[in-house]
Amino acid sequence: MKTTRLTEMPLVMFGAAALALLWANFCTAAAVPWNPARLAASAALAEGLPLYVLRDSGAHLGWFYGPVFPLWHLPAMLLPNISALHFAASVWNAVTLLVSIALLLWASGVRRAQLLSALILAVLLLLGHDVLARNFFFIHVDAVCLALGALACFSLHGAVRGRGVVWLHAAAVCAVLAVWTKQIAVALLPALLTWLWRECGRAMAARFAFWLVVHGAAVTVLFFAAFGIEEILFNTVLIHLRNPNEGGWPVFAARLGQLGLTTLSWLPLIIVALWVTHREQGPRLPDEAASLIRLLLWCAVWQLPLGLSASIKVGGGLNSLHSLHYAFVAALIWLGHQHSWWHAMWPRTRVATFALLAWLVPLISAFGLAHKHGLRWQPAREQEQLVKLARETPDKFYFPWNPLVTIREEGRVQPMDNALFCLWLAGLEPPAESIRAAVFPNPVLVYEEPSQSKFALRYFPSHRTDSK
Repeated sequence: MKTTRLTEMPLVMFGAAALALLWANFCTAAAVPWNPARLAASAALAEGLPLYVLRDSGAHLGWFYGPVFPLWHLPAMLLPNISALHFAASVWNAVTLLVSIALLLWASGVRRAQLLSALILAVLLLLGHDVLARNFFFIHVDAVCLALGALACFSLHGAVRGRGVVWLHAAAVCAVLAVWTKQIAVALLPALLTWLWRECGRAMAARFAFWLVVHGAAVTVLFFAAFGIEEILFNTVLIHLRNPNEGGWPVFAARLGQLGLTTLSWLPLIIVALWVTHREQGPRLPDEAASLIRLLLWCAVWQLPLGLSASIKVGGGLNSLHSLHYAFVAALIWLGHQHSWWHAMWPRTRVATFALLAWLVPLISAFGLAHKHGLRWQPAREQEQLVKLARETPDKFYFPWNPLVTIREEGRVQPMDNALFCLWLAGLEPPAESIRAAVFPNPVLVYEEPSQSKFALRYFPSHRTDSK
């Protein structure tokens, strides 16, 4: 019977499955209720509308993060069709995350066929994990923040490996931008410094700390000048500080239980990988791979406290547990250097047989999650119906969960439902008259699905609602 390397025929099947799952995520993007709410921030920048406002304003977009994500997705706003806009933004979101993983694999010495194989495995494992799959399903700050953190690691590792001082500056800029993408990435800074201190000594760490301060100050001054000091601090700091926890230890235990349950899909692959390593006892990891793994694990450790804290906040979730992603990439680099894993002959060797079976578990889990989340195989077009309503009857419909449509069609920011809830929860509720003034008289409130909260009705009790 003819034998085939693990990186050949079976990987074609897994690669096709990975592409199919990514395609389904792209097609579903416009049907995910949170996606237009997040892309509205980019649309506001494209239209020259304020991204951040103060408490007394009624036009709260609900953007409580830094401006990097809206800037990153600005190119998608050039597309006139709203369905194509969501599809393109979802592709860009996935490319952002996967390219950063590929760069780290390449920096560790994983090359050619093994690099492609490792990326295919990464897609299947990520999409088969109910927490990490959200970085593809949702278009949110996490993918951009993780990618910038990965680029900071890539650049700092390159600087240490002698690629030049420019990489030290690139690392500092990427780390600063990661913090300006999602606030919990501030823990990335001590992680990078700790690794650098242990690898290269105090002098190198002090030098990098200096450039972190310089580039951090430059970026901060730029953003303060562009968006307003008080406005940025109100939306990105004060509201988060006053946001209460959803619960105590029971909520914390439930989050950890959810994380453990969804990680079970990786268990067979972890067992087989450890078995292969013990069985083969191959050469040690190359220095560049071992060094990069240590860096990623330091990032995972330092970001764990803030990630866990953010996950139990009201409105928070395990998507803030960025430690899991860094640990995942570290494990992927380690696996990428297990040559017996990738070069086993199939179907004759036990290694290849067990490896293929282990791959099937996250693949099945990924398709199960695709079914659970209602992923589609053709691009969703529901948003076009809302655009049609706004165009045919201007100044009539108010979409509390979809400010994107109103921004693009009418050039105005209307208060987002979740923004009003978060402000109320933080004890920073805007005046009701300001909220009503941000919406045209006698609006019809349109909610796209019954499961969404309807907090905006608190300010429009006498007005009609409609569900689409």
